[in-house]
Amino acid sequence: MYDDILFLETTGNARRVTLHGKERQLEFYGSLKDLDEQFDEDYFFRTHKSFIVNLDRIKVVDFKTRTITMVNGAECLVSMRKVKELKERISQRKESEA
Repeated sequence: MYDDILFLETTGNARRVTLHGKERQLEFYGSLKDLDEQFDEDYFFRTHKSFIVNLDRIKVVDFKTRTITMVNGAECLVSMRKVKELKERISQRKESEA
């Protein structure tokens, strides 16, 4: 199930969230705050007020521009205050895979 989700982002509409999956996108009512509390923190990380990403679906992170490129080519943002924690989470995941 988690493998199908690439990332979630807020939309321009109030209390609307777009889920970006492998096969499709789904827009629904909700808030990233509520979703962040529900998702497994081993797989998902809130990188910005507008994004929650699946750590297993990150292709590249550019820490200078604070952008994440996902496996489908979509880009997500990383807030300045989340950069250090994102580096740690990625490092932890690589260590656990080894």
